[in-house]
Amino acid sequence: MVPWGGYTANTLDEAIYTGPQFDSEGKPLMGENNYTVTFIPPPFKEHGFWSTTMYDYASNYTIENPINRYSLGSDNKLNLNKDGTVTLYIQATSPGKDKEANWLPSPASGRWYILVRSYAPGRQMIESSYDPTAWAPGPLIQVK
Repeated sequence: MVPWGGYTANTLDEAIYTGPQFDSEGKPLMGENNYTVTFIPPPFKEHGFWSTTMYDYASNYTIENPINRYSLGSDNKLNLNKDGTVTLYIQATSPGKDKEANWLPSPASGRWYILVRSYAPGRQMIESSYDPTAWAPGPLIQVK
């Protein structure tokens, strides 16, 4: 895993990366579709942060887009839901002005994936590395 994901490996106290590569129906994530994902923001310790970044499935590079937004996370002014969760809108075109703060632009076509990262992760995030019920990003739901 280290050669694919990077030449350095973080300990669980430093950073945790996770992310779905399929939608809630088990289908690959494709730019032709619109998706939402709702989750409790990943916990992190002071001076840490979390982010969600999109990558091209074939090249593993971030995906160029017209608003130059390659990730969303705790450093952004996201709109939170009343229950404390956050919903991200992942699609090629704007989901509407009222949702653009939570919009992560996808390509117009082709396969992609996301990574949700927590740097200086909190206890619940660390526990999720061996207990998926502790924390997990929600499923990506295709909006039809």
